[in-house]
Amino acid sequence: MNTSFYREIIGKLELLIKKEYFALFLVGSLIALIIIVGTFTLFSLFELVTYSKSTIRTILFFTLILLSIGSVSYLIILPLLKYFNVFRNRDYFYSANKVGNYFPDIKDDLLNAMQLVSSYKTNTIYSPVLLDAAFRNIYERAKPIKFESIIDLSKVKKLAKYFALVFVFCALLFLFVPGLQAASNRLINFNKEFIPPARFYFEVYPGNSEVTKGENV
Repeated sequence: MNTSFYREIIGKLELLIKKEYFALFLVGSLIALIIIVGTFTLFSLFELVTYSKSTIRTILFFTLILLSIGSVSYLIILPLLKYFNVFRNRDYFYSANKVGNYFPDIKDDLLNAMQLVSSYKTNTIYSPVLLDAAFRNIYERAKPIKFESIIDLSKVKKLAKYFALVFVFCALLFLFVPGLQAASNRLINFNKEFIPPARFYFEVYPGNSEVTKGENV
């Protein structure tokens, strides 16, 4: 049978899969940034209120690091690896089924045709001529359709707005909340001990002055 039609369909499905993983990469990047920025700000606020010892700050710091590594690995690196097909486990049948569910004109025909072509390699009971005609039919119907158009990127735009709000809010906190920047510095330098400022202090007025014997102080 003519395999050029099959290869072209696979190419269209590949574009769909790559766009899907690219969308996951964008969404994951925004979610990871929200988690990291939000957690760092929250821990800094905690440190501002409690003025913790080095042990507590160490726990907070490495919790932040582990959370950041986990978020970046699962939400950013993993979709990138799948985008480049590092694991070599593309499921074109699954993608064909997804396309069929989205486009009524194709329905299950695309998936069925691909399964027939796949089974032809190991089972010769099908006539190559009939198989070629059947696949040509679904190919002509699917040719003008952009499979990747089923990927909705509206979630990326919505998350981008959320991230902008979170980032601006956190930045304003660090700019206008007294002591928050110092608290974040103590959090980063978790292995150092810092002396808490005295809660009360006395101001002697007028300070150093000369008093003549017999005068009231």
